[in-house]
Amino acid sequence: MKLGNYPACNISWNDFLIKEEGTTVQFNHGEKKLCPSALHVALPYMLAFMAGARFPWEVQSNVVTAMCPVGLVAMRITNIGHDAFEVSFLEAKESCPCHSKGDHVIIKGISHRHLEILDLSFPFMNFIRSVGRGNGIFSLLDGSASCTVALVLGGNEVTKGTSSSSNPDTNWAGDGVNMDADCTISPCMLERQIRGRDPVVFIPGMKRTCRYPRKKREHPLTTMEPLGCIMASHALYPTLLGMLYGGFPDKKQEFSCPGVEASIHACITRQLSRGAPYLKLLEKLLQLAKFPQDVIWRSVWTVVSGVSGTCPRGINIGTKVRFGETSHLCPSALDSMVGSLAMFGGIDKEQDIGCSCSSIDCRVQHGIKRRDS
Repeated sequence: MKLGNYPACNISWNDFLIKEEGTTVQFNHGEKKLCPSALHVALPYMLAFMAGARFPWEVQSNVVTAMCPVGLVAMRITNIGHDAFEVSFLEAKESCPCHSKGDHVIIKGISHRHLEILDLSFPFMNFIRSVGRGNGIFSLLDGSASCTVALVLGGNEVTKGTSSSSNPDTNWAGDGVNMDADCTISPCMLERQIRGRDPVVFIPGMKRTCRYPRKKREHPLTTMEPLGCIMASHALYPTLLGMLYGGFPDKKQEFSCPGVEASIHACITRQLSRGAPYLKLLEKLLQLAKFPQDVIWRSVWTVVSGVSGTCPRGINIGTKVRFGETSHLCPSALDSMVGSLAMFGGIDKEQDIGCSCSSIDCRVQHGIKRRDS
């Protein structure tokens, strides 16, 4: 599968209007200099850095490297302090339409809230662009505000059907919504649309194996993620990542999913894993030997503590999942491919999509196809 055919390369910030409670979100921190797909991969690491996380496989405590989900560029993300980051491009294939090797982008003065809005907008951008019309709406994770994402072509918001759609279906969102009418899609509706395509994630190749592909090389919906909702897992990922790698001084964080019709509320807790003192020592020894590795000595759990409305995925109070179970898809890979899954929910059913995990060392390739294809 040729990853360079990934259609998200055609997504531009100029094609979208993002609003928080009706006020347009301004791109004035330097983030617009990154293509949306590259920024989406960088966002969870930026949010984790803001929370105080450190990634043990990196020599420097303020640095992390990542691949874009198309597999075209390799980036180094550096936390330069005071809510500022530098993104440097270590590799870039000629087919990348946005970036070249050696490029540097500085993002300054950006807030946690702004990064969260951009992160939650990304799946909607992919889906809306693939069907050629519509609006996305979601809630912020603290429940304080709602945001919208709209496609803008020729200076106008496109909410009604257009000839630019590659989707031949007359309905979308798996809910009988007429595509010729004004359409607003929520996280729950987008989840239903993705699941309606019955996707399977498979692994056609990799540079180096890791603990996840060794366990399982193909994932239907039942083993993509343990919570049972792709959109909720995507929203959770930056907090879970930060918690796993030492961010957040408190060992407990509260979370609400971005759902609009219904929302789950969860408590995220962190505890030491069995053998933690020895694993911490191993981590330090590997760092001293200049051979850092991803040594995990914490465990992070999500426990659903409440549900507002009726969750369409049937997630109930008391549901408990552990972050990073190897029987499921790698959570980092899932977060990288959430745009691909959203786009897969809107394109022709026959078309497969390819994407890459975020690890520069492993570069695990993933394909998304229909189960019956």
